[in-house]
Amino acid sequence: KNKALTIIMAYLGVYFVGALLVSIVFSFVVKIFNITITDYEANSYINLLTYLILFISLIFICYKDLGKDFNTLKEDKKNIMYKILASYGIFYVISLSVNIIIQNIDYYSNIVNNLFGQRNHLTLVSDNQSVIEEMLKGRSAWAMILAAGFLGPICEELVFRKAIFDACKTKEMGIILSSSLFGMIHIISSFGMYDGLSLILMTIPYIFSGVALSIIYIKNDCNIWIPTIVHTLSNLISILGILILY
Repeated sequence: KNKALTIIMAYLGVYFVGALLVSIVFSFVVKIFNITITDYEANSYINLLTYLILFISLIFICYKDLGKDFNTLKEDKKNIMYKILASYGIFYVISLSVNIIIQNIDYYSNIVNNLFGQRNHLTLVSDNQSVIEEMLKGRSAWAMILAAGFLGPICEELVFRKAIFDACKTKEMGIILSSSLFGMIHIISSFGMYDGLSLILMTIPYIFSGVALSIIYIKNDCNIWIPTIVHTLSNLISILGILILY
């Protein structure tokens, strides 16, 4: 529990305080050396540096646990690929089902609004997702790929699965708490910008992604590597889709 608290405090410290300090230092360097850079490129590099600091901090705290789980995974070499594919299947089915439901809610709400002459439109894409898509369009795309595709999933799994589950008395409590926080942290930048229903609909897919990753974590004897690999694959596939579309 002490280690779990340390992980959570490290995450919150870097996420809120560290990111601000990195932003200030980065802006100072850009100004001193008169570097020409767009806001999206600057945000990409700041995001990467922040995640790099968090990654190093969490690896330092968790390296023994990561090594132990990795050795456990190696002992079952024959079933590693099966576990990864089955786990990704669970994640994909849950995420796809929830997204279909959310899209249908948006579709039918528009029909109702049109019938009553209203023009309120639900916003389903969070600012977090929109910013990532914009960052992937510029010269700094590599920084976003590294941060969102690799460093982010590793850090988030260590925090939202390992630390929170270790801090909770029951697995059920772990699923509820980790998934809820996982959903909220991904739309925190959208607070105050959209109506309540839009915020709820933005959060639900992330919450259920957290539920899927929590189920995968439990089903694999709380081995952190499996949900981390699934999370990484999911993010990389999403990034690839964005790069192809744009």
